[in-house]
Amino acid sequence: MRIGWRQYLKSKFQRKSPFASVGVFVGVDTACFCVLSGPVSQPKVALYHEVPVGSWRKALEKWVDKHKVGAAPCAVAFSGQLTRTYQVEKPKVDSAEMHQALKWPVKELIGADSDSTVFDYYDPPAQPSGVNNINIVAVNQEDVDATIAAVLEAGLKLDAITVEDMAICELTPSTDEPVMTLVQRAGDEIQLNIIKGGALYFSRTLKGFENLGSFSVEELQMGVLDSLSVQLQRSMDYFESQLRQAPLRKILMGIEASNSAAIAEQISALMQVDVEPFELGIEVADSIDSSKVFLSAVGTALSVIQDSSARVAS
Repeated sequence: MRIGWRQYLKSKFQRKSPFASVGVFVGVDTACFCVLSGPVSQPKVALYHEVPVGSWRKALEKWVDKHKVGAAPCAVAFSGQLTRTYQVEKPKVDSAEMHQALKWPVKELIGADSDSTVFDYYDPPAQPSGVNNINIVAVNQEDVDATIAAVLEAGLKLDAITVEDMAICELTPSTDEPVMTLVQRAGDEIQLNIIKGGALYFSRTLKGFENLGSFSVEELQMGVLDSLSVQLQRSMDYFESQLRQAPLRKILMGIEASNSAAIAEQISALMQVDVEPFELGIEVADSIDSSKVFLSAVGTALSVIQDSSARVAS
C-alpha cells in the first residue's frame, strides 16, 4: 500500500505526544477510541470516545485534532466478529519461511477470497497430545489498508493491528491461575477467552446470546442461562482434558447489561465457579463514565504500552 505525502508529512513532523498510547477498537456497529496517559507502570484512561463504525476513520482524525493526541503510538484491534480464526498443521520450516509456507493452507481454507485477505499467525501455548498446529487469524485486506490510512491521516504512529482476543489478554492478571473471560457489547456475540499467565489458550465467539441483556431475571431462569452454561462447560472441558490444564475456577464477566449481576449469580450457581466482574484495573479520568468504557478498547491501548516496555527491557 502506498502512503500519500500528506499522511507521511503529518505523521513525520508531529511533535512528541503527551499521551502514552491510543487504542482503537473496531466493532460490528461501534468503534471506540481510548487514550492512556501517565507512566507505563500506572497508566490512566485520559480520553474515551465512541462513534458509529461506518464513520470511524474520518471521526478519528477530527477527534485526534480536537484533543491534540497526534504523534501518540496507536494500536487498532478488530472485533472477533470481523476476523476469521483457523488452526492448521504447522509446516516444518524455519520461522523466516513460515508465512510463505502458510499461504497454501490459508488459500485452501478461505478459497476465492484468499486474494483479498491478509493473515498472521501465532503458536498456541498448549495443544492436544500428538497435535502440532498453528493458529491463523485472517482479516480483509481492504479493512487493513483503510485502517493504516486512517491512523496515518490522523497523525498517529501505528504500532500494531491486532485482534480482540489479544487485547483482552492485556487486561487479565498474568498468573498461573487460568481464567475464563466473557466480553460482550450489548447486541453483539459473546467473546469467550481462556487465559493463563497472560497467554491465550482458547477462544471462541458464542452465537445466539446477542439479546442476553434484554431478558428479565425470570426469563433468564427459563433456560437461557442453561444453554449458555453448557457452552461454557464445553470450553472448560476442552481446556482441562484436551489441553491438559488445571481446572478453571474463575470467570471474569464483562457483559454490558443491566441484568449482569443476575447473569453472574446464576452462572456461578449452575457451574459452581466464582464469577466476578471484569474490571478495567486502571484509573479512569473523572470526566469519563467508567461504566461506559469498553474493555477491549482499553486492552488495545495497553498493548502498545506493554510492547514498548518489553522492547526496553530486552
